[in-house]
Amino acid sequence: MSSDGEDDLEWYDLIPGKLELALRFMVMFLFIVSFIALLLWFCTFVHHFPRCSVHYFYISALNKSLNSPHNTTLNFMLRLKNINPRQRIYYDDVHLSFSNSSLFVVAKYTVPRFYQGHEKSAKKWGQAQPLDNVTVLRAVLPNGSAVFRVDLKTQLKYKFMFWKTRRYRFEASVS
Repeated sequence: MSSDGEDDLEWYDLIPGKLELALRFMVMFLFIVSFIALLLWFCTFVHHFPRCSVHYFYISALNKSLNSPHNTTLNFMLRLKNINPRQRIYYDDVHLSFSNSSLFVVAKYTVPRFYQGHEKSAKKWGQAQPLDNVTVLRAVLPNGSAVFRVDLKTQLKYKFMFWKTRRYRFEASVS
């Protein structure tokens, strides 16, 4: 209020009608676009667990042509594929346990912690020494084949832009 009793005019009182309508439309448009952008940004926080598989699983003691029944080392390649388009993954130590068809643990192996980029595949080679050589040889079926089960346990952290998420437990099994 001024001292002589006239009302003070605010800045928005000086805007003509059409300009005021255009300004309101622009503010509403910016609000809606910002809201949609925020929703799309939050949609990127959906995490997908990596795909895992075991390749090149080989035990030389089961190969009768090599004539080396005492070498019961389990050779394998673990493949982990990150299917997330924008998120990288930090793996804690990956614990693998190999068991025979009766689910008796034959061998254990630990892959050290590592980092994986978005939409990348990691191949981790390993050699596990069995806990008992006899259990490996007993896993052979009468037809000469063997069935093994591989259990995987680890914890993951996802990285998006500049920050990391909490740890997520990841467990998988394959026969």
